Amino acid sequence: MTEVLVAVIGAIGLVLVAAIGARRNGRVKAIQEQVQNDHSTNLREELDHRHSESMTLLSTVAQRLVITDNRMLRVEDMLNKLAERIEDVEDTVQPRRKQ
Repeated sequence: MTEVLVAVIGAIGLVLVAAIGARRNGRVKAIQEQVQNDHSTNLREELDHRHSESMTLLSTVAQRLVITDNRMLRVEDMLNKLAERIEDVEDTVQPRRKQ
C-alpha cells in the first residue's frame, strides 16, 4: 500500500511539473509574440532613416522661420516709418501745441 501511495504521489508530482511547465511555456510564447520583431527591415536602419527625414524637415522649418523672421522685421521697420510719416502729415495739417 505504501508503495502505491508513493507511486501516486510521484505521478501527481510529474503531472504538476508538466502542467506548470506547459503553462509557463504558454506565457513565454505569448510574451514572445508581443515582443518579437516582424519587420521586413532592420528596425535600427528604419529608425535612422526616419530620424534623417525628421531632421531634414526640421532644418527646412528652421530656415523658413529665419526667412519669416527677417520679413517680419522689414515689415515692422516699414510700419514704423509709415507711422512717422503719418505723424508728420498730421502735424502739417494740424500742428500740435507745444507743452
